[in-house]
Amino acid sequence: MAGQRSLAHRFAYAAAALSGAVLLLSALSSWLLIERQQQLATRILTQREAGMNAQVLQIALTALDKRLNEAANSSLMANALVDSAGRQMYLHPYLRDMRSINGITLHILFADFEGKPIASIGDIALDAAQNSWLQAQIQSGQAQTSIFTQSNRSWLLMSGLMVYSRTQSPEGALVYKIALDDLQKLVTGKLLWGTQRAPAGAGELIVLRTPPAMQSLGLKLWQAQGQSISDARETSLGLILLFAAGASLIVLALGLRLAPALTRDVRELDDFARSIVQNGFGQMRAQVAGSHEVNSLAQSINHMLDKLHEQHQKLQQETEARYRLLVEGARVIYWEAAPEHFTLHYLSPQSASVTGWSQAQWLAPDFWQSHIHAEDWPALQAARRHISQGATGDNYQIEYRLQKPDGTWLWLEEIGSLAQDDGQSRLRGILLDIDMRKQSEARLAQERSRTDKMKSEFISTVSHELRTPLTSIRGALGLILGGAAGQITPQSQKLLTVAQSNCLRLLQLINDLLDIDKIASGKMEFNLQWLSLVELVQRALEENQSYAANYGVQYHLQIEIAPSRQVKLDAMRFMQVMANLLSNAAKFSPPNGVVEVRISSRDDMLRVEVTDHGSGIGPEFKAKIFQKFSQQDSSDTRAKGGAGLGLAISKALIEQMGGIIGFDSIPQQATTFHIELPG
Repeated sequence: MAGQRSLAHRFAYAAAALSGAVLLLSALSSWLLIERQQQLATRILTQREAGMNAQVLQIALTALDKRLNEAANSSLMANALVDSAGRQMYLHPYLRDMRSINGITLHILFADFEGKPIASIGDIALDAAQNSWLQAQIQSGQAQTSIFTQSNRSWLLMSGLMVYSRTQSPEGALVYKIALDDLQKLVTGKLLWGTQRAPAGAGELIVLRTPPAMQSLGLKLWQAQGQSISDARETSLGLILLFAAGASLIVLALGLRLAPALTRDVRELDDFARSIVQNGFGQMRAQVAGSHEVNSLAQSINHMLDKLHEQHQKLQQETEARYRLLVEGARVIYWEAAPEHFTLHYLSPQSASVTGWSQAQWLAPDFWQSHIHAEDWPALQAARRHISQGATGDNYQIEYRLQKPDGTWLWLEEIGSLAQDDGQSRLRGILLDIDMRKQSEARLAQERSRTDKMKSEFISTVSHELRTPLTSIRGALGLILGGAAGQITPQSQKLLTVAQSNCLRLLQLINDLLDIDKIASGKMEFNLQWLSLVELVQRALEENQSYAANYGVQYHLQIEIAPSRQVKLDAMRFMQVMANLLSNAAKFSPPNGVVEVRISSRDDMLRVEVTDHGSGIGPEFKAKIFQKFSQQDSSDTRAKGGAGLGLAISKALIEQMGGIIGFDSIPQQATTFHIELPG
């Protein structure tokens, strides 16, 4: 018995030594695991906070760039460039409406093509360097964004150039001046640009995705890493390593002598610890079984895992709290939703003050479809469906009307993007109240309509008042040239011929202006009849043959349909269109050239083609050829004369008669204008 007790003691001592060694090793593994999890959690928190701050800045910069380009390209600003007498009535109110975007205060300058101020809002005084910067952009025609230091403050200067389609050169510029301090207030990180370096210490540096005009600034966001949330260590790492080394020697010595069965339970715990290190702890717990010492060790490990789980949940709650604090402090509605059916997971409290609907009402399943305007709902559905099928980082932007509790409609702008959160796809974005902007646009549209009506009435009145005396002058010149006033000298005859020619051109211009006015107001009358297309084209060629002879040009007619084929049209208006096409072809043909006229059919449409072999139409002018007062900008074209109204009138007349007009052109070879009419 004594021997047995002695052996039992030896095994007890061995088991105790082995358990102690395993305990030290497990404690070290657990310490390392805790340290690793805490560092990882701190880094994830910093990355998320940096990502949210970067997204806020990117959305703000994109909104600034978009609003600047919309304002610079608006017809109101274009009118203000030339309307020096009347722009004071609408320009300053329009600029004041743009003074703040997403809570960012804007200082706005409206300048002419020389960079001279026309109007301004806020502290927009530019120093010499900033003036040079603005003038250089206007001269180069390239809008850029730059950062300047003025009065010990850094300023972001953005420009939008106002380019006329007729001249293709800047006629003015709209400048935003924004204090970088205002952008910095939107986020908790530090905004960097250019060659500025991030501060020393751990953290995340994110390069902001900005509009093309801002990419040269090199904007970045530095988010300093927060301090670790780990508890105070009771045992130094050196002491733990020292004990672990001694225990390892003991385990090695005893393991060589003791049976493998002694270490079976310990090996199971070791395997469990390794699986935790590799796969994370999650809901895994050590099995409490075996000897008393191993059971005690398993319970200790489970207790530490429970603590880790609690700390992990605490980290998630703190992350969520910081995110909510960030979005709820902003002056916009932030939301988060599942991409499949756009089920809202979060909506910032500003939704109630902006729209009148509470958060609970917003979260109702049928809220969107029942409160979005019926005309806007399909487009909103399509945008959300498209983004839900896209890739991470894709975004969308759409405007729509939301019905408020009092029955009125509120214009909102929705900006959203697809993101990944813990392996799951999420839609995140903002809702902006753009109702005041829409009201301003509606007022501008009404004012533009009133102005266009006044302009049309003015043109009509002036044209009628000019046509009567010009007709008399034309008749008088014709009588004098015909000898009614007696014989005239050759020099006088030459001068009178020039005067008569210019009088005819002026009458044609007035007639074109009156036609444009009638078409625009819907007062143009058409006498539609079924007529032979071949006979009409032949008559048009006869009436314009003398005009072609003045340029040394001949018309060649090719008929590929039966002469009896008829079309329903107004003969006088069709002859007006053919006269324009034939005269243009003659003017732009080379001397002794031939203008080819072809009549053919395609399915149930009859087609008339007029082809000249002149210099052709440049690619940059093709999109504008049917616009009013459009002329190809070349010395050869200018020398041919004309006001640039003929093709615009021809297109309107053909379309009013149910037809189609178009053209094909190969530069320096040939140009073909074609008309298609149902017949």
